[in-house]
Amino acid sequence: MKKRTFPEYLKAFNELKRTIYPNAKPLRVAVLRSYTCETIEPMLSVDAFDNGFMCEFFFGGYRQYAQEILNLAGELYNFNPDITILMIGIEDIAPQVFDASKMAEGDDLAAMESFLDAYFALIIKLRSRVSGAIIINNFVRPHFLTNTHFDTMADLGYADLLRMANMRLGQEVKSLESCYILDIDGLASRFGLNNIFDTKSWYHSKNPYTIQFYAEISQCLASLINAIHNIRKKCIVLDLDNTMWRGIIGEDGLEGIEISTSYADFQRQLLFWKQTGIILAICSKNNYEDAAEVFKSHDSMVLTLEDFSAMRINWQDKASNIADIAKELNIGLDSMIYIDDSDFECELVHSRHPEIHVIQLDGNSVNYPDIARKLPLLDFVFLTDEDRARTGMYKAQSKRDALMSEAGSLEDFLASLETIVTIEVMKDSTILRASQLTQKTNQFNLTTRRYTVDDLKQMTLDGFDIYIISTRDKFGDNGISGLLVIHADSVENQWCIDTFLLSCRVMGRDVEKGVWGYVASKAKVAGINKIVGKYIPTPKNKPVEMLLPSLGFTEKNGELVFEVSNGYACPDYISVEEKEEK
Repeated sequence: MKKRTFPEYLKAFNELKRTIYPNAKPLRVAVLRSYTCETIEPMLSVDAFDNGFMCEFFFGGYRQYAQEILNLAGELYNFNPDITILMIGIEDIAPQVFDASKMAEGDDLAAMESFLDAYFALIIKLRSRVSGAIIINNFVRPHFLTNTHFDTMADLGYADLLRMANMRLGQEVKSLESCYILDIDGLASRFGLNNIFDTKSWYHSKNPYTIQFYAEISQCLASLINAIHNIRKKCIVLDLDNTMWRGIIGEDGLEGIEISTSYADFQRQLLFWKQTGIILAICSKNNYEDAAEVFKSHDSMVLTLEDFSAMRINWQDKASNIADIAKELNIGLDSMIYIDDSDFECELVHSRHPEIHVIQLDGNSVNYPDIARKLPLLDFVFLTDEDRARTGMYKAQSKRDALMSEAGSLEDFLASLETIVTIEVMKDSTILRASQLTQKTNQFNLTTRRYTVDDLKQMTLDGFDIYIISTRDKFGDNGISGLLVIHADSVENQWCIDTFLLSCRVMGRDVEKGVWGYVASKAKVAGINKIVGKYIPTPKNKPVEMLLPSLGFTEKNGELVFEVSNGYACPDYISVEEKEEK
């Protein structure tokens, strides 16, 4: 994420206010606070806009957070926030405990517990009254407390009380739906307590933090908001020579290259990202045999060739190779991060594919692990089974591609896959994956409507039928790879398709035909007359432009309509099973 000075934030913020951005997603942000923190508005507006959000802010009154939460007729609930942020200091939650005029005493634990109980009761009330996500800052040691060695040696000093408060806060928040901790205490530790407080601003306006620390808070908030909305890059593409190791394997040989601890730690961080569902790929100008030998034979290598879902190790230009990788993985170029040490290669890739986030290494490998830890748009708050298994799924796809190249016809290939499509009603255990699919799926997506977990929960209450689609074949299980959302119109005796999407990894296998055979049959049994669908074009969903007509929809009175009486025959090579609710 781009680092900015405060004047740069203000300039960008003022530009946002002057311009209309129709493609930006509106985001209503409410801030309930115990201190003056309006500084966050221009910063978070700009940082969130970098990721496609246009923020509108509501700030509760100074130290009025309890009143705002309790007042059902107040401005907070009229604002109807998508995100509510609690920026509350521990000195305001427990003023009698964190008091600069006295030392922590033996009964402070009971007092602290009582204050926290009251705070958590407010959070629970807020959770029941707003539909959007809630972000709660944990607690930072107040700047006015004197640091003494006694504090850490006492039976219950301020340090212990603060740790206890943050631990309890984490436990309580984890028990609530769509509530998240912003680890401002950890951020303060990394930034340095001596660097975060602005005492002049505190005494003049009750604003505790420096401009620089607000910038750190803003970027962490923007990253968390992305994670809440399942906005992540999908693939890290890596150079090899002087990126994964020091030296050039084709010139220095296996004994001449160096994989120091910093290079190994760089690889460990990449392995961490892979384990969270990020695809790894190689793009290197090298002889394949030379490069592969490093992975197979060098004792200090952390990553193996099996950790990579796609490889282009040849002498073609890297911009073309990366485009080929994107095509092989069936992902957009804008979902890729490219890492290389060469300024020429980085500039080439950036100029040919500006949508790729290009990171040029500086040649100092001690910086590489930290660069890998801070890669943009990789943060996450949840992991699904599909995330953990993603590399294996792409490996299976490579086997399918090999089989297709050998098949006599497309029909022969599809028949040989032995595809099974499983359809089941969305449950609590699958709602996270369902939300993730709406956020990530762009190509095979009729309407590209994005839904959070809370949105999907509300839709089920509003009568929408939401179905999870899973697929498997002889090469492996693709996991949950599709979503179908239908709303029944009892007046017209019709169904309306709100969402129909399939993950890019199952495109081209006629899964949609199996799904539609199931839907048509189910509609006939239910006595439905027709099903109405809609295609909303975007720059990326061209592949489904003709999906509905191919399934038997015809245009009538400006609508795409499927007459249930006509029926739909699922291909013999697709098996469909319905998983019963438990």
